[in-house]
Parts: sequence; C-alpha cells; structure tokens
Amino acid sequence: MSETKFYWRHNPDTGKALYLTGEEFIKELRELVVLPVQSMQENDGDMFMSDYQKLITASWHIANAISQMGKNNAD
Repeated sequence: MSETKFYWRHNPDTGKALYLTGEEFIKELRELVVLPVQSMQENDGDMFMSDYQKLITASWHIANAISQMGKNNAD
C-alpha cells in the first residue's frame, strides 16, 4: 500500500505539480499557521495582512487535502 501524497503547489521551475507526504504536508501547514496565530495572540487579536494571507493559504491547502482524501476513498 502506498502512502497518500497531497498536492501542495505547482513548481514553477519544473512545470510539475509538487506532492507531499502527510508528514511533509503538516510541517508546511505549521509554517503557515503557527507564527500568524502567535502574532495574533501577542497583539490581542490584531493581525498583519501577511499573517492573514498565510492563514487563508493554509485554509485552502486543508480544504484541498480533504477533497483529495474524499476522492481517494471513492476509488
């Protein structure tokens, strides 16, 4: 049984899609979520637009992974 890989992004250098293992996927999400949330906590709920963008990006990655998991289960 092969490990499920999740689409992360399109690699502009190779022109191919970049897929990550579950562990790699979580590590990438961590980079998008942890620092923005810490910043928000330190600033009493205020956040920078760059932090907001990171959280939105993480949200899309999560939604796409869930969609991919549903497709894999349908096979």
